[in-house]
Amino acid sequence: MRSEGRLFEVSLEHLAQSDDRPLESQVSSAVRRLLDEGLDGDVLVFLPGALEIRRAAEACASLAKKADLLVLPLHGSLPPAEQDRAVRPADRRKVILSTNVAESSITIDGVRAAVEYIASWGSGAGLRERIVDAMTHISDYEHELAKIYHDAVRSIPGVRVWGPDFAEGRVRAPTVSITLDKATAAEAAKALGDQDICVWDGDFYASRPVQVLGLVERGGLLRTGISMYNTRDEVNRLLAGIEKLA
Repeated sequence: MRSEGRLFEVSLEHLAQSDDRPLESQVSSAVRRLLDEGLDGDVLVFLPGALEIRRAAEACASLAKKADLLVLPLHGSLPPAEQDRAVRPADRRKVILSTNVAESSITIDGVRAAVEYIASWGSGAGLRERIVDAMTHISDYEHELAKIYHDAVRSIPGVRVWGPDFAEGRVRAPTVSITLDKATAAEAAKALGDQDICVWDGDFYASRPVQVLGLVERGGLLRTGISMYNTRDEVNRLLAGIEKLA
């Protein structure tokens, strides 16, 4: 078997010194510099999670309006239509703010520059080594924090955890789905949202399993995901909020 492909020239640039400003300010400055240098095409920005993406989008809003840019998020929690919108060609230049869901999609049509933040968390001789090292440590951290939440929330009376546990050696996403006896998933999500705690409710595209489990009338599941920016204190605040609802 033989496969031929095109060679794309890649140049790497690093900041002359560390930047202590908030990440969203760094992203906005990087996009502005690319535009000032005459960028002809789209920009792909890798960020740790949905929170950083939202903040970066807000920071880039005025620049996007001035330069007629389309700022689009891209992460696994978005509906498929919104993910497709980020990768489809557009009539304007795009700034795609993405998690590692697009690490393998750096050749998205139209992309001429990538701002790689995740690699700065890793070590290694090359970009690939730094990304792999960073994602390995991020995964370990998220898994450990998700296990703490999973083991604690399952001990709260009136709460049921659905899905496998975080036994040592088990590879799984750092997300935990629960139901509460005294509140539907939507009611619980709203109550926690009023406390500035971000969770999701619904079937998460697993409509048939939710139906078979008899959870449709309960509004599906209440799901929480752990990202690299979450802390133990935040998990404790989430547990306290759920305990009040239970």
